[in-house]
Amino acid sequence: DTSQTRINIVAGPRVSIAAPTNGDSIPAGVGLNVSARATHPDGVGRIDIRVQGESNWPTKFDTTFTQVYTNSPRDVTFSAVARIPLNAPIRGRVTITATAVDVDRQPGSSSPVVVFVRSASAAQPRVTQTVGPRSEYSDSVSVKATGEGIALVGVVIRDSANTIIEAA
Repeated sequence: DTSQTRINIVAGPRVSIAAPTNGDSIPAGVGLNVSARATHPDGVGRIDIRVQGESNWPTKFDTTFTQVYTNSPRDVTFSAVARIPLNAPIRGRVTITATAVDVDRQPGSSSPVVVFVRSASAAQPRVTQTVGPRSEYSDSVSVKATGEGIALVGVVIRDSANTIIEAA
């Protein structure tokens, strides 16, 4: 007795993460642009992008974006923006994965991409000064600085020859 069976190997879509790049960093509290590309000769039916923080974060972060396609594109890129929690720990890991299904509901997935949370660099402070048109040594100078994280405001006084008279 002999038996023969024909097997068709069916593969789901090829899926890759187009952005961000593996190892990149993102400041806490901002939007992370994520995008995934899926291709399949019969057409793509859906793409999902999952953006996930570590389980020990103060604010749970696990978001999935889904795009369903009714026109069965063969090559498609889907993009979304995931807001990183403001209190995400510095050097915390964000893992991005993407999956897709073709029109026959065969699944495909990407390799994960990992990015890290970095501190948001504070904006430069705004500094204004009020100096009279003609100043003598005993006159007052007003210096005002506004912004976040200012620890010290100083002043350097120079004469007309650019020699430092006083630094405080």
